[in-house]
Amino acid sequence: MCYCYASLIKGLYFSNTVCPEETEGERGSEREKLVLTFLLATTGFLIGYAPGILFYTIVASRDVQQEDLLLYSVLRAVLDFLFNCSLCLNPIFYAFRSTHFKEGFKRLLKCQEPTSQNEIQLGA
Repeated sequence: MCYCYASLIKGLYFSNTVCPEETEGERGSEREKLVLTFLLATTGFLIGYAPGILFYTIVASRDVQQEDLLLYSVLRAVLDFLFNCSLCLNPIFYAFRSTHFKEGFKRLLKCQEPTSQNEIQLGA
C-alpha cells in the first residue's frame, strides 16, 4: 500500500505521469489535496498495521511463557483496536476531504433536496 501511494505521489509531482495536464490555479490545489489525502491514508495504514506486524513477528519468534499471556492479551487487544481503526480511516479521509461529499452531507443533515440535476447524478 505504501508503494502504491508513493507511486501515485511520484506520478503527480515528479514524473508528471498522473494527471499530466497543467496544474495552474484550482487544479494545483486539487493535486495538493489529493497528495495530502494519500499521505494521511498511508499514515493511517502504517499506524494500524505496523505495530501489529511487529508484535506478531516477535510473538512468533519467542516461546510464550504463562506469565506473559496477560500482557500479550492486553497488547493484542490494543493492536486489534488500532488495526480496526485503520480500516475505518481510509473512507473517512477520502470522503471528508471531498467538497461534493461535504456539501451533500450538510444537505442531508438539514433535510434539503439537491439543488441541481448535476447533484442528483453525482449522488451528492
